[in-house]
Amino acid sequence: MMDSLPPPGSSPLATTASVASSAKERGKPWASVMAAFVLGAGTFFAVEHWPRAVAPAAKAKTRDSSLPPAVALPSNEAATATAIRFYTGRVKRDPEDTRSQNALAEHYLQRVRESGNEDDLSLALAAARASLTAIPAEQNIGG
Repeated sequence: MMDSLPPPGSSPLATTASVASSAKERGKPWASVMAAFVLGAGTFFAVEHWPRAVAPAAKAKTRDSSLPPAVALPSNEAATATAIRFYTGRVKRDPEDTRSQNALAEHYLQRVRESGNEDDLSLALAAARASLTAIPAEQNIGG
């Protein structure tokens, strides 16, 4: 009886197939039919009943009405403007400073989010492109 237990970490499909093949070798054709039946019944149950079994869990993810509504965080436009001036100065001193170029692009995007003025999008794009051109493509694997 201990020979029929699957080895740890093996898949059930491989175990069912191995039981069926070893049963044929031992002259028990009914075992292979039984293994096929169990495999088919399990697949049918999973396909047929899975959506209904998962549906209650999906409904449980609705918003709890007892939670307060989301509130926008206060913007700090002065800090964003200071950061833009700082990183602009660093980029002027060292145009190949990719971290400063990336930070400058990030702060331009932050100013777009805070003010709603889309004029800074072109500045953010220029800073991002400058960051990409500062390092040759062969050295910039991620970029």
